[in-house]
Amino acid sequence: MAGDAPGLDLPPTSPVAQPTAPGAIVAPVGTATAAAAIINTATAQAAAPAQQPTYQPGECPAPGNPAPPARPAAFVQYPQVIAQYLSAGGAPTLLEATLRSWDAINDAGGLVKVDTDITGDGVNEVIITVLDPTHADRQPRPGQLLIFGCDNRGYRLLYASTADPAVSLPVFLRVGDMNGDARAEVVFQTQRCDQPTVCTGAAQILSWDAILGSFQPLNAGLVSAPNAQFSVVDVDGDGILELTVTGGGATGAATGPTRTTAQIWDWDGQSYLLAVVETAAPVYRIHALHDGDAALAAGNYPDARAAYERVLNDEALLPWTLPNERAYLNACALYRLVLTHALRRDTGQAQAAFDRLTQQYPPGTPGDAFTTIALAFWNDYASSRNAGSACAQARNAAATRPDALSILNSYGTANRQYSVTDLCPY
Repeated sequence: MAGDAPGLDLPPTSPVAQPTAPGAIVAPVGTATAAAAIINTATAQAAAPAQQPTYQPGECPAPGNPAPPARPAAFVQYPQVIAQYLSAGGAPTLLEATLRSWDAINDAGGLVKVDTDITGDGVNEVIITVLDPTHADRQPRPGQLLIFGCDNRGYRLLYASTADPAVSLPVFLRVGDMNGDARAEVVFQTQRCDQPTVCTGAAQILSWDAILGSFQPLNAGLVSAPNAQFSVVDVDGDGILELTVTGGGATGAATGPTRTTAQIWDWDGQSYLLAVVETAAPVYRIHALHDGDAALAAGNYPDARAAYERVLNDEALLPWTLPNERAYLNACALYRLVLTHALRRDTGQAQAAFDRLTQQYPPGTPGDAFTTIALAFWNDYASSRNAGSACAQARNAAATRPDALSILNSYGTANRQYSVTDLCPY
């Protein structure tokens, strides 16, 4: 993806590819031409020996007039009952009416679609999202995505999303070509709510693999964020659609303090990769520490130092709900400044940070775990000037002070989790 990284307010889409409303089933983007299909076919034929698909579409069943199926007692039985009905020649329109009578499709969600070929075999699949009526009291309502394809005069279940009462009904972001390969992708989102106002959204990009005979994820990694909002949009106007995610905002006991982030997942020719991440300025003190740690890990010592100084001095940063949090985070920031200056080979500044740490957080005070770790580091580094051997000593000391990790890892699922190695990874 070319150009400068967009800000948290994502730029409008190009006229070529407009954002897709939830539930919309759309045609391929304009760049997926017949020429592209010919090139792809020629490339595939040049690879020898050619593998045969494990699933090859057979004829669809002849239309019939089977009786509507009875509602199964368990939601996990829905895919089998639906496949049997479709294989008997049942009409999808009547199936939708039946699912509505089961309260599996209603105003809260659910659909039956039969107008899209998403496997590229020339035969439209039956795409269904169904609510779980056995958990109608849950918000958001749980449900499942089911995709059926014709096989040997019947219907076979080609894909089923996870059926979990804690996960919402999948909602389509797009069904159609995303990346100009002349094949349709299926993009959907779900959410899991640990508290009524704190939900974690997740999205999946699926593509049909004819060799494996199954749908495979195109996103190389978990696409997720607290209170996420997703969009499929051509951010940079290159005719390839990106998946954008904005998240953050609300906080809770499970997630901890959150901060607004923007992600852009872009196509690299093989997978959708996380191409851009932008994070809002920290509001909570722990997030300033996270910024310093990220900069330090990247070797950006000026930004690391600035972030750690902000932890120490910015009185506008908000606390979380942990006892003695300020002492722990200040001590950690001072220890990180020792590391930062040591890696810069500025022993004078490193010594000054070390002296300040040992004076302000002596043994027996909150935060002294980081004094213990820094002492092990400095005792080695002062003579060896070797960050690797000094870090080894620091990690040994950290293993004896689990309270150093427990405070850093007490900020919920929306925040970074540390290991002993992270305390001195050099």
